[in-house]
Amino acid sequence: MRSTVFEAPGAIGMVHDFAVSQRYLVFLLAPIHIDQQALRAGESLSGAMRWQGQEATRVLVVDKADFERRRVLEIPAAMVFHFGNAWDDGQTLQLDYVQNRELPQAQLALTQIMRGERPSAAQRNTTPRFMRIDLASGRIELRSRDEVVEFPVVDPRVVAQRYRHVYYPTAIDIGERWGFNGLLHLDLESGKRQRFCFGEEVVVEEHVLVPKPGSRVEGEGWLLGLCFDSRRQLSFASVFDAQAISAGPIAKVWLPYLATYGFHGKFYAA
Repeated sequence: MRSTVFEAPGAIGMVHDFAVSQRYLVFLLAPIHIDQQALRAGESLSGAMRWQGQEATRVLVVDKADFERRRVLEIPAAMVFHFGNAWDDGQTLQLDYVQNRELPQAQLALTQIMRGERPSAAQRNTTPRFMRIDLASGRIELRSRDEVVEFPVVDPRVVAQRYRHVYYPTAIDIGERWGFNGLLHLDLESGKRQRFCFGEEVVVEEHVLVPKPGSRVEGEGWLLGLCFDSRRQLSFASVFDAQAISAGPIAKVWLPYLATYGFHGKFYAA
């Protein structure tokens, strides 16, 4: 195990996640400052965060072989919680993530949820982003899509390696309703997508990919996660063929109760 302590490249109010490639660690440091006076006055850490949208989001790239070898690049102000994956070939570094709402909108939505209120549809602007970094020049290319998603996952066999498939919970024609009601599969090489929608009454949580035993093919396995049926007031586990999302679930395992929502699951074989 190795560790290091170094001075942050500017004011950093929050780091939620980061991406790992073969050779690098990548952090997207949003322009969030902490109001120390507000903290001393009793404000919560979240409540003391201040969005500085006129500043850049810093892209901190750290060499895994030598933590002292770091570089800082910049992109326009962006709020990021979750990454899908990253890979590099020594010349370029590529990663995907979900760009969230700016901090004030994200804080408002979270506050409404904690109060039992329904966030407005305008609070759901969370969309896929794809970044390519030229490691020689430091030039960054960004691509975006317009699907409403969060919690990206990849096949665990390709973490920190070149990959083709990303999976997300997604919102499909849900109007003013809260949450996600479907699943999305993006093929990064062809640009094609597959989607499945459970309908207006189901809330879809984060899913994980479970590789098929004996397979070495990326994406050959099952997408597994929890859902909540608001009409029946029961939760169920959904199981999809990860290569055929649009065909719908191959199984639903109903629970005899409502399971509270959760985050960031892992699958462990029995």
